[in-house]
Amino acid sequence: MLDEPTVDKTGPYASLLSHYQVGECALELVGGFEIWARKSWYRIEIEHVLAPHAPVAQVGSYTLRLMPLAHELLFNLLRGREDRYVPIATQMRQQPHAHQPIMMLLSQQNVWTARFRAEVEELVGFAWPQ
Repeated sequence: MLDEPTVDKTGPYASLLSHYQVGECALELVGGFEIWARKSWYRIEIEHVLAPHAPVAQVGSYTLRLMPLAHELLFNLLRGREDRYVPIATQMRQQPHAHQPIMMLLSQQNVWTARFRAEVEELVGFAWPQ
């Protein structure tokens, strides 16, 4: 551990940050992440919301759980990162049924404006019920 976990509030973001050294790798862990942007609020909940929908990747002998694309889409759209959210939305359009359940859950757990919701629906090509 390089430092104690600290609440970090920067612009529209709030999180609990801590830094670690593991061998030659420097790691930053982010917990309790929230973003307020575009009159919407998104709170990242790993254990109960995102983890059950996390795709699994095998890298050598390691099994990794990845962030669901729905999270990546919403997070990057709120941050205005078109370079990221457009390719993510393109991927989601290819398998809408795989992404609709987590989109509905995220919709229930967070606060979105009607305009933001409409933009997401246009990007992914499917509605996500309120």
